[in-house]
Amino acid sequence: MFNILFISSDDNYFVENTPSFYRMYKNLHHFYKHQDYNVIVLQPRRGKNHEDKTLKENIISYYFKEISFLRIRLIHFTDFNPFFITKIIKIIKKHKIDLIHVDYPYGINIIRMLTKTPISYNAYNVEAFFWKQIVKLYHKMPIFLRSLYAKYIYVMEKFAIKSATNINAISFYDQKLFIKTYKIHNNKIFENRMGLNEEIFSNPQSQKNARLKLNVKKNQFVVIFHGSYYNNLPNREAINIIKEKIVPQVNDEEILFLIAGNMPFFKSKKNLRFLGFVHNLPSFLYSADVAIIPIFKGSGIKIKIVDYLSSRIPVILTKQAAKGLHLKSGVHGYIVSDENPIDEMVDKILELKNDSLKVKEIKNNILYLLENEYDWDKILIALEERYRNIINRYI
Repeated sequence: MFNILFISSDDNYFVENTPSFYRMYKNLHHFYKHQDYNVIVLQPRRGKNHEDKTLKENIISYYFKEISFLRIRLIHFTDFNPFFITKIIKIIKKHKIDLIHVDYPYGINIIRMLTKTPISYNAYNVEAFFWKQIVKLYHKMPIFLRSLYAKYIYVMEKFAIKSATNINAISFYDQKLFIKTYKIHNNKIFENRMGLNEEIFSNPQSQKNARLKLNVKKNQFVVIFHGSYYNNLPNREAINIIKEKIVPQVNDEEILFLIAGNMPFFKSKKNLRFLGFVHNLPSFLYSADVAIIPIFKGSGIKIKIVDYLSSRIPVILTKQAAKGLHLKSGVHGYIVSDENPIDEMVDKILELKNDSLKVKEIKNNILYLLENEYDWDKILIALEERYRNIINRYI
């Protein structure tokens, strides 16, 4: 039996409240259920009281206290957190760990100083690239510190990658970006992509029933987007683009835009409704005809797009949003150009609204895509084989 320590410096493995949760939990649960592995978890104490006991099962779990300043959690400085360090030492002494799987890069550098056990960095972005894009909009930090902060993230991730035995990139795009940014060898990096959302895919709803729950008329052409306005800057930009630039250009009373997610109070209009946080995501998704994703910043992949694909919704998205996903324009939806993205999005919404046969064709193409590229069994079997080979090299 091999012992794998799963570490998260931010999200809880048993609390479904972030886009990262599904991939984190699927990876963890696969090894927990595998007869050749024992799993142990270390994560922040913050989410402990909100854990879903049916997800946690009998998994051995440890918790550490986070450090903060002026109520801002210093996740990016986990390597300097004494509570994190003491828990790592305790776990290493108590359990014979064969591999350490770390979600996010924070904490990897101090772990390497404490043990020679192989470390796998499970990445959700190329963090340095992501922060370089968004740091100017990070209003929690004084302007004069922002560029310095982005440089700190780069140096921290660079050393984390040097310390890690293996890097799991969330997409083929990020895989190439890691190699280019940090000059690492191909053999050190592995694509551990996001699979389809099985809960959404396996429990389809009729569009009629989904719309009844949302009080949407059956003859309307529904365009959706969802995401938190508060803690995701690319989402905030996308929501503002939809309400200020896209909606005003669509002069068709049969088209209705629905935006869901935690956000400030925005006044709904005749053709635009803000739903706030939706507790029944499948009903929201299955009410739609198409989804739009006007996102222009970020790395990793946009988990919401995997949700849209899992419910077989044609997507209209930017090149940035499409990066890392196995999408073809005209086949699974439309990828608009960088030259005139907003106008093209409007044109494609109107085009699909007036071509039901094309919508049906795209839905069939998405189903084929999910079966071939986003099957969790294939993804997790490949990861287990990768980890087994790493462990055997260090025995």
